[in-house]
Amino acid sequence: MHCFYLLFYIIVRGIWEYVRTLGIPGNMINRRWRRVTEMVFSSLEFIFIFFPIFIVTYYMMPARMKNLWLLAGSIIFYTFGSLQNPEHVVLFVLSLVFNYLAGVLLDRYPRRILFLFGIGVNLLYLGCFKYWLHVLPIGISFYTFQAISYLCDVRMGKCRADRSFINFGTYLSMFPQLIAGPI
Repeated sequence: MHCFYLLFYIIVRGIWEYVRTLGIPGNMINRRWRRVTEMVFSSLEFIFIFFPIFIVTYYMMPARMKNLWLLAGSIIFYTFGSLQNPEHVVLFVLSLVFNYLAGVLLDRYPRRILFLFGIGVNLLYLGCFKYWLHVLPIGISFYTFQAISYLCDVRMGKCRADRSFINFGTYLSMFPQLIAGPI
């Protein structure tokens, strides 16, 4: 286990040093630094830095921590994909938390009003950012519709709500599918 912590420290330290070489202070990433590119699957940062570190660490982890690493990696990927708008990461995490709680409540109390409230909040979230503010967080349509389908499955009894936030967060935010493209 100590080997895992040492590896994690080396990875975090490496990412920190990489960010420092870009000239970004550690406590703020702002719009004025245009040298920072958003990470996509075809970027050199993804291919040669993020993915190798992510996949090696994933296979070195104990089985019980793999979903936590997938969730953390997905949020890190989403963060580096949203460097120009870091507030999108906060909105993404809030959406994860809301839909997790909505699923758990809907599983415990299968009321139509809870179901409609969950669907309504998701559609309001999507409509507000995509059509009213014309701000497009990465993958907003995909993860919003995936959350809606999860709430529908819980409501119809096709599946039980996941009691683990880590498992649910991994399901909703898995980075290879998060920005897979238009639905």
